[in-house]
Order: sequence, then C-alpha cells, then structure tokens
Amino acid sequence: MPKVGSEISGLEFVLEE
Repeated sequence: MPKVGSEISGLEFVLEE
C-alpha cells in the first residue's frame, strides 16, 4: 500500500516540522 505509506510518511513529516 504505497499510497497509505506515503500519506502516513507525509503526516509524520509535517508533525516533525
């Protein structure tokens, strides 16, 4: 599920920033 992983990765990246 690349789409789900991408969404999670994006959200985590935003939270980290």
